[in-house]
Amino acid sequence: MCGYFSVVSLYELAERPSWHGGAQERGAVVLAEGYGHATCDSYLRGIWPPCSEEICERSYELSAYRDLISASRPLGEVASISIGAVTGCNSKFLLTEAERTSLGLSLEDVTPTASRARHVEGIIITDEDLLRLARDGQKTWLLTPRSIADRGTPARKRLAKITKHQRRSTCWMNKRNPWWRVETGPNCDALFTYMNEHGPRLALTSGKIICTNTLHRVVFNSMVSEADRLLSALTFISSFGQLAGEAIGRVYGGGVLKFELTEARSMPIIFGVYPHDTGVLQAVAQRVNFALRAGAVDAARDLADEALLTRVLGPSWKSAVAELREAVRQKREARHAGRAVRGLDERRAIL
Repeated sequence: MCGYFSVVSLYELAERPSWHGGAQERGAVVLAEGYGHATCDSYLRGIWPPCSEEICERSYELSAYRDLISASRPLGEVASISIGAVTGCNSKFLLTEAERTSLGLSLEDVTPTASRARHVEGIIITDEDLLRLARDGQKTWLLTPRSIADRGTPARKRLAKITKHQRRSTCWMNKRNPWWRVETGPNCDALFTYMNEHGPRLALTSGKIICTNTLHRVVFNSMVSEADRLLSALTFISSFGQLAGEAIGRVYGGGVLKFELTEARSMPIIFGVYPHDTGVLQAVAQRVNFALRAGAVDAARDLADEALLTRVLGPSWKSAVAELREAVRQKREARHAGRAVRGLDERRAIL
């Protein structure tokens, strides 16, 4: 539409309408003018109806937000973002450490894999983390045998639990040749959480780690420095990143914030503000990582704000950050209010 109109605006509905047929989508109003007269580079976003204009204005028209957007680049410009590996049968392809050892599977037949958003505990994830989670009963091993030609091997016995009917009726297994070889794709440089109760998270990986399609795989362009990779992860944790997530993500049933590939590629990341201070960023990232793993989300946000937003907003950064946080609070309040309304409707339907 931006290619045909001079002005385009997209307003998300603040409350879920009572759609005919019981659809769960929140919906949006699209406004456009100036057809054929000019084009526009981007569109305005906000919330409808007018009773929510204050939230819209404070969320997206803040001068600090605009300044931060100007200092940012879309994640999709500096990284390739794709869905993770699709197994077609997670219950058989994904394993805990106890399952792996009881089946007699060697480490050569499995690959460390993040398969849930809860596996992303901080902004740095390592293969040691996934091994610890596997030992704690999480399914972070993906069955990736090199061959199942020999009868009686542990991998072949495990795959034999998938029936012929399952194989024939599962689209992804029919696409693969051979059907049991999961296309893992390249190792991840980072993981992007797909479904979120709060804001999205970008976690940098260490070691050879992949993910399933419950997460997005991020592979940075070769020219992206370590400092800018750290900045990308820290941006997501900052008040700016959290507000951008609320603005860009889609609200689904239960008030969950969801990021399809298009939204993930649109997420802004602050770039280039630490051109020669990689060591400083590494120290900040470690502190943020520790805080998130300890459940201190607010402390992690404070660290990210001070490290990043001061470089863009200058001496008045504290007052600007307070406005950003208030906008995040109001946006989330509206999102969770929609969840409460849906829950009430469901209880009424049961009664």
